[in-house]
Parts: sequence; C-alpha cells; structure tokens
Amino acid sequence: MLLKKHPQLCKDVHTVRRGNGRQPTGVQWFLNSACSRKILFQHGARAPLAQFSDNTTKAKFPNGLGELTADGIRGSFELGKYLQNRYITKKKFLRTPLLPSQVYFRSRAINRCLMSALAVGSAMFSTETKPAMNAVSVYSYEKDEELLDHPRQCPYVASRLKQKCRVSPPSFTGPLYDAFVYECLGLKSSYFSDTGSFAKAEALVTEVNRTRLTIYFFFKSS
Repeated sequence: MLLKKHPQLCKDVHTVRRGNGRQPTGVQWFLNSACSRKILFQHGARAPLAQFSDNTTKAKFPNGLGELTADGIRGSFELGKYLQNRYITKKKFLRTPLLPSQVYFRSRAINRCLMSALAVGSAMFSTETKPAMNAVSVYSYEKDEELLDHPRQCPYVASRLKQKCRVSPPSFTGPLYDAFVYECLGLKSSYFSDTGSFAKAEALVTEVNRTRLTIYFFFKSS
C-alpha cells in the first residue's frame, strides 16, 4: 500500500548546485520521503491451503481452503482502524473522506489478499455513522503472474534436489512440494510416518490456533 500526503501539505523541495549537477541535500531527501509512506501487510488469518487434517476441522473453515476466516477478516479490519488512527486521526497525513489519488493498494490476484486489502481500506476511511461505506480501489494483476509472489521454483534449489533425488522436483508448490522434499531427503519422524502424513503439516500448523484438539488427536493416532 502506498500513501501520499496531500500536495498542499508537502513542502517544496529546493535543490542546491553540487559540481555539475543538482542534487537534493540530506534534509531535502527527508522532506521528500515525508510526503509518502509505503506499508506492507500480509493477508489475514486463512484456512489451510491444500487439505484439512480431518472432517471435523473442515467444518470450522466454512469458506473453504485458502480463504480468509472470520478472524482473518476481523484482523484486517482492525489493521485498517489502526492505520486510520495513525495516519488520519493523529498525523493528518491523509484527507478524510477518502481522496482516491492519495491511496494506492496493490494485491495478489487471490481472494484472501484482495479481501484483506478491501477490509483494511474500508476500515481506514470508515466513520461511526458509516462504518463500511467506502469504496477503495485495489489494483492487482493476472493470476498466473509472479510479480508479487515468490518464484515457483528456484533454479538453484531445483538443481540441488535433482542431484540429491535423481529426479526433477515437481513444479507445484505448497504442502505437496514439501512432502516431496521430505521423502527425497529421507527425513524421518515419529510424528510423520510417511509422505502423505507430512503433507498435512501445513494444515496442522494453520489449524492449531482454531482447534488444538485436532492436532493432539492426529499425533496421538500417528
């Protein structure tokens, strides 16, 4: 997210001659930077990405795999209220009501990221009388692009895995890829007896904050 102070509130930046060019002084650089803020935040709490550990836990994530939970939506809204207090109420950095040219949201093209950005933006400019009546633009990109995502497969890591496993690693990422690495490296654990059980590790870690019984019974039965 990029926040830009209203042009009338930014002081003019003058330059001084240095040799053959004109460059801002250190103080002038500070004035420049005071006219904008870049804020990075992750999506809110989500469900497991690829699978649930069992059907009982699945019922606790009604929005489906990889989607925001109720806590995730609430947390994103609370972040927006924090930013409102910091940059609108206290610092008067942004105008209220919303001035679209002052705020730029950029998000990955997946539901949990887009919904988080919308919740944060809506909360930032909400009021007591209109708590959710704000339309904040969120810019994204095509779903298969990797501009804001990690590379699908690091060439260096892929070459090491191929040398170790004598087979090229799969192109997919996530829990199934983790399970491939677990099997390839010959890792052993009393908790994960095989590749299939290790593939549930991501689900268990994600679920533990919602239901501690699930992870307990999984390990007890393994």
